[in-house]
Amino acid sequence: MKEFDEKLAQYGIFTINGVENIDLIKKEIVLENISIERIDFNILQEKGIKRLIIKNSEILEIYFSKTNNFFIYFLNCDFKCKLIAKKCIFQDQVKFIKCIFEKCVDFNASKFKSKV
Repeated sequence: MKEFDEKLAQYGIFTINGVENIDLIKKEIVLENISIERIDFNILQEKGIKRLIIKNSEILEIYFSKTNNFFIYFLNCDFKCKLIAKKCIFQDQVKFIKCIFEKCVDFNASKFKSKV
């Protein structure tokens, strides 16, 4: 069994290595040059995080909430998994800049209330 970074795991981000900056005043997590096995947006929201910024990283699996109430920003990320977010609602901005998607991307019937 893998031992994930305990600090990030409590926020629903399961990784073994990497550089992180968690600012609880801004309610923001910034990750860079990291390999992420799984992100669980339900846990992020439960912890009150309002901004998730990930740069130059590899992501294997993402679990979006049915309703996502925070700013999501991916820059130069490589998504190894299928990115499935059917019938999800995104209240804040969602940005994928210079990202690579190796498999299916499906936001079918999702609603974006802000910029994408």
